[in-house]
Amino acid sequence: MLIYFLFLFWFHWIQPKTPTKAEKIAANNEAIAAYVERFHPLAIAEMHRLGVPASITLAQGILESQYGKSELAQQANNHFGMKCGGNWEGDSYSKFTGEWNNEAQSYRQLACFRVFDSAEASFRAHSDFLRYRKYYQKLFLLPSKDYKAWAKGLQAAGYATDPKYPDKLISLIERFELDQYDQLLLRPESPWVLAPDTLSFD
Repeated sequence: MLIYFLFLFWFHWIQPKTPTKAEKIAANNEAIAAYVERFHPLAIAEMHRLGVPASITLAQGILESQYGKSELAQQANNHFGMKCGGNWEGDSYSKFTGEWNNEAQSYRQLACFRVFDSAEASFRAHSDFLRYRKYYQKLFLLPSKDYKAWAKGLQAAGYATDPKYPDKLISLIERFELDQYDQLLLRPESPWVLAPDTLSFD
């Protein structure tokens, strides 16, 4: 009988409890909110530097890096899934990644990704990549506050092969009201106004 009661005590009070779906959603929302709080000043700074909407930068960072918790973000400071490419001369990190073919079928392949010294270096490289690559020039003809057009334009230009990529970005922007940052200027006390190259979020 004692063993039975000990078992009941362990089952109800000691054993680890599996989080409910609601608890998981709440935890994810909290983690995403923390990511946005941490990086929105940098996204705004990049918007004013090169014209990429802050909402798009933040949504891509959340999606591509799993709000900073992905293997690539943790091991390579790469928050945007940026691959090496032929002209990359820095360190690299190889891992399997999901891709989509023209028939909208998913598959996995080993890919080479860029390694950055810091998270902010990844954000700056993302802005440079979009602004100076010919594939993305049409994006900068779009209204800067039209995040839906930007999301669709990114996928059309080949940034991601996932056919649902635009919908995922738009959903994140609307769910977390990221478009509010497209309207903002940097506060005078923001360190990014003066010396964006000297700061680190790590």
